[in-house]
Amino acid sequence: MKEIITERLMIRPIEVNDFEDICEYGTDEETGKYMIYWPKTREAIRTFIKECEAAAMQEIPMWREYAIQLKSSRKVKNLIKKV
Repeated sequence: MKEIITERLMIRPIEVNDFEDICEYGTDEETGKYMIYWPKTREAIRTFIKECEAAAMQEIPMWREYAIQLKSSRKVKNLIKKV
């Protein structure tokens, strides 16, 4: 799946440029309580994004991480994993 576009959202593979948006909610303690996997620090988030990109480059990826982006603001608001 490359991307899915709806009236309000774009669901697309995660990329390095998503770093700041992911950090905005990813380092928040309250938000973290509801996340299955929670990279709590900026460095952990940077490593996580690199791992996502590496997994996506495999010939047959075992998993992929997708960004859920608001079209209006272009901000990534959450992630979803395809296993």
